[in-house]
Amino acid sequence: MCITDLKSCIDNQERVIYNKEVQTTAEMATEPSGPTEAEIRRQLQEEHEAEQQRLHQEKEQLEEQSRQLDKEIENEIRGLAV
Repeated sequence: MCITDLKSCIDNQERVIYNKEVQTTAEMATEPSGPTEAEIRRQLQEEHEAEQQRLHQEKEQLEEQSRQLDKEIENEIRGLAV
């Protein structure tokens, strides 16, 4: 064993050599694989804006239907009054 002669033990131990490819692979493995917080926030904002636009269009359609029904009722009342 190396207990008796520490220097010769250290010299005989295997040395580990790192190269750029190993370092790059290690760095890639530590990067997050999912979307970033900013991407999630942007996506949520886009979805919210799309929903608001859809609701606005639906409201406009309902208001137009209401105006048309009011006109029809008004015409019916005029027809009955004559």
